[in-house]
Amino acid sequence: MKRIYNIIGIAMMAVAIMSCGGQQKQGTKFAPKERTSSLTDSERDTAINQKRAELNIDIIEQLNSHGVKFSILQPVAQGEDITPDIAQRIAVRMLEIASQNGISGLGSAPGFVLGCEIAQTGRAATGTSPQKMTVQYTLTFKVANTSTGDVYATTTQDVTGVGNSFPEANQNAVTNIKNSPELQKMLQTASTRIIDWYNQNVQTLKNQISAAEGTGDYDLALALAEAVPQQATAAFNYASSKQPELLKKMQKKHAAESLAALRAAIAEANGSFSPKVAACLQMIPEGTSEANEAQKLYAVYEKKLEEKAAAENKQKELEE
Repeated sequence: MKRIYNIIGIAMMAVAIMSCGGQQKQGTKFAPKERTSSLTDSERDTAINQKRAELNIDIIEQLNSHGVKFSILQPVAQGEDITPDIAQRIAVRMLEIASQNGISGLGSAPGFVLGCEIAQTGRAATGTSPQKMTVQYTLTFKVANTSTGDVYATTTQDVTGVGNSFPEANQNAVTNIKNSPELQKMLQTASTRIIDWYNQNVQTLKNQISAAEGTGDYDLALALAEAVPQQATAAFNYASSKQPELLKKMQKKHAAESLAALRAAIAEANGSFSPKVAACLQMIPEGTSEANEAQKLYAVYEKKLEEKAAAENKQKELEE
């Protein structure tokens, strides 16, 4: 069951839709030709392996990336170029890159973060006609442990943006942030060190979860438990055993909020079926007064759906 509460950091969802196309020159027809390789199967495999070695990337390892999770920190807005919108775009791009490397970055891991420091190295208008605006930045990416302050890995990347205006140039600079071999290697190094931390600090993890649970901050306690990568066996087994209990406590704590959300969802549905209603109902744990009230509200809602469906069927029969 997915939690609907914000835990820590930012929670963002980025969907990239890529399309390609082009215009054919007038008088040129599309005439594909069969291409044959001059390499034997053995030579081709050798060439592919050589290219992978040059890039220093293990493709399978990058996709798995040890199941590590960390939160993406949105860069600090600064000056007239790094506006809140540009800072958010950079954070979204960082999230995309983390996801491409098999790492979850949806704010669900309070112990580890991926951040980015931005230094502007150029800003000018070209002397060409039409005039263009250019911006240049050096981005420093860091993965850090929030509890110790230790930086586990870092790398830099230079990006340039060109546009008809400086805002457009800054937007284009963000799109030029690449999932480079250097950035991939940095994320892999950080992932390995995060797993090592969990392996060496099982008791520290237990203390962190216990402390959050003791203060009634079940959201944080559950976030800490859910963030443990499976490869850190001892820590993962402990965290997994704690999750059902913490989830139930968190749901009870937020039962009143969930009941209010259910009321709002039913009102918003306005007599029509809405999966949001069922989702809100599921967030209310059994054995609470809120659960009893929720079941009554849902029963009334369900009855109205049945009456509406019956009326629509009857009307359809009359029309036929």
